[in-house]
Parts: sequence; C-alpha cells; structure tokens
Amino acid sequence: MVALLDAGDLFGRTSGRTLEARLRARYLLSGMEQLGYHGVALGDQDLQFGEPFLAERIDEHQSLFLSANLFAQVKGQRYTTASRTLELRVDGDSTSPPLRIGVVGLLDDEYAGVVRESTRLDGVALELRAAVPEVEAALAALGEVDLVVLLSHASKSSAKALAGKLSGVDVVLCAAAGSPPSEPERVGDALVLTGGYMGKWLAQLTVGVGSGGGVASYEWQRVTLDASHADEPQQKKNYDDYLADLKSRADELAASVQQKVPDTGDKYVGAGRCGGCHAKQKAHWESTKHAHALESLAQRSQDFDLSCLPCHTAGFGFVGGFVLPDRTPELGGVQCESCHGAAGAHLADPAVKPAGVPSEACVGCHTKDRSPNFDQPTWLPKVQH
Repeated sequence: MVALLDAGDLFGRTSGRTLEARLRARYLLSGMEQLGYHGVALGDQDLQFGEPFLAERIDEHQSLFLSANLFAQVKGQRYTTASRTLELRVDGDSTSPPLRIGVVGLLDDEYAGVVRESTRLDGVALELRAAVPEVEAALAALGEVDLVVLLSHASKSSAKALAGKLSGVDVVLCAAAGSPPSEPERVGDALVLTGGYMGKWLAQLTVGVGSGGGVASYEWQRVTLDASHADEPQQKKNYDDYLADLKSRADELAASVQQKVPDTGDKYVGAGRCGGCHAKQKAHWESTKHAHALESLAQRSQDFDLSCLPCHTAGFGFVGGFVLPDRTPELGGVQCESCHGAAGAHLADPAVKPAGVPSEACVGCHTKDRSPNFDQPTWLPKVQH
C-alpha cells in the first residue's frame, strides 16, 4: 500500500492559535510516519508559521515532504525533495518484478503571493516557480517507472489543467477540491482524483499489475472513515498524547488565544447573570444538550482543544468570553449569548435589547461536516424559548 497526502495544509485549520497548531503539526507528522506515509506535498497553509518552523519539520521528517516548484530564493535551490521513487511488490511476492512508482509534489501557481507574504517576514524568502516546467524537470529525473503520481495542492480545475499540459503523468491527486472526494475524471492519459479533507475520507486507488509487470488496470474507491472503522491503537495513543500535551500547557494555551472585541463593542456576562431575570428561559436551556456542550468535550478530553471550543462555549475568541475550562467555567456550554450576542449592555440597562438571533446562528456550528443530519426546521423548536 502507498499512502500519499494530496498536499498538506498540515499546519492549517487553526489560524491564529499558534501554539495549538504547532503542536498539532508535530503530532500529525509523527502519526503519518507511524502509518507509513510515503509522500506529502506542501500546501500554502504549511507556511503560515514562516520558513524556520517549516524547515524544522522537514529536517525531522525528510522522508515525507515533496515540492517540485518551491525554491529557496537566495540559493536558488529546491526547498525540499521534488520527487521520490517507490518500489513495491504485489502482496510481498519476491519473485515478481517490483512496481516502480514515481511521486512528484507541487504547489499551484496561484499560491505564489501566499508563499511570498508568508516567508518574507522571517528574512528567509521562498519563491514559487511556475509549476509546469519544474514538474516536467522532476518527471524527467524520475527515470523509468511504471506509474507516475502527481500530488498537486490545487483546485480540481487547476489540477485538470495541469494534467492536460503534462505528459507522462498517470494519476493526479489534488487538494482544495471540496468534500467528500468526487468521482475520478480522465484528462488525457491522467486520472484526476480528490481526497476530501479533515481526514474523513480516503481516495483509494487499487492498481492491477500485469503478468509481466507494469500497470494493467485501476480501480477507485471512496472510503468514508466513519464509526464503522475502529481507531488504530497507535494513532489513538498519538491523539490522546496530543490532547494531554495541550492540557499540560494551559498557561501558554490561554495566552495564545486571540481575543477580539465583539462587533457591538459589548461584553459577555454568562447565562448565570441572564437567569436573574429570565429564569424560565434559563431553566429550559439547562434541559438542553447545549447547556452541557463543554461537558461533552471533557468526556473525550477535548476540552482544551481550541478548535472545538468556539462551538461548545460562549464568546470564545472575544474579549470577556470563554478562555479555558480552568479559567472561565461559567461561560462553558452553548449559552444565551452564543445565539443572542454579548449582553453586557442589556444587563446594565434592560431597555437596551440584545441583537436578535440571526438565521445563520445554528449553521455556523452545525455544518454539513460536523452535523451531517442537522435540519434547522426540525431542531430549532427544541431549543426555542
């Protein structure tokens, strides 16, 4: 089996929460090596902490990263390995000739500005060169192989355009193409695949090998990584270690949370203060799952995971809002202000009415990825009061 990632964003998804994202990157990369990944193409989000942080990760995991068109500006050299050749035998059969797979990574041209802005502040400038000529050079350097896989951090439309310009590529695996993975498309001789994101799907390509070697056929399958798949023990431990590491760094974690002033300029007060006048509504709220949303995280040891807290607390990321369970427990759970907005002015003067609940209040957290069965007309009446 060959495990490939269609271009990173390993360090993304947690923009602005640098400590958490840095830790997550380290644990993700360790997990990938444990699982036997053979190649990871760099994505634009992998540069969000600048070149020094990325350089450290590449030094630690040299067998993973690939990029044909990311260059160190000063030296004029490729920033990391452009390609890699893998040799695999069918079901461990030592008598048959190995299947030689060439893998090349690229970052789409559209991210040139991101690369420039993300790295210039460190004084170590990187540049993104036009993908096609650099990939062609990397392909030529592969030599004789049976299958060529291009890992492209690009939209599906861009990946298809690249496939049409390049010869000798058999499979293009692209990121930034939405979820779940879409059906493969043929562009010339290349099969263009997507892999989804957030680790919820696998795009599995089974390659049939001919009797004399070489590729005889392809079979594609989308695998949904739902509850029917048991946790891999080593990865479960890796994730548990990450959560424990977060909790042990509570002081650093709290300091890393960026807090902005709500658009209204108001401040959060917590459901306990709301209940002084709105006792009936508070009693109803306490009977809902919203009131225990933070507890549900604690049961899974995720209550210090900053990526979970915005949808399980009141005012996370805002001045006066939730920070961490050991600092602001009174703001835990999806509270009155999670929907109605900060109520400091209303508490001081009841004549000042809080903002109405926007129609998109629910779907901000109950997205298709997080709550695939959520239907607002069905569920909203259960929390209305």
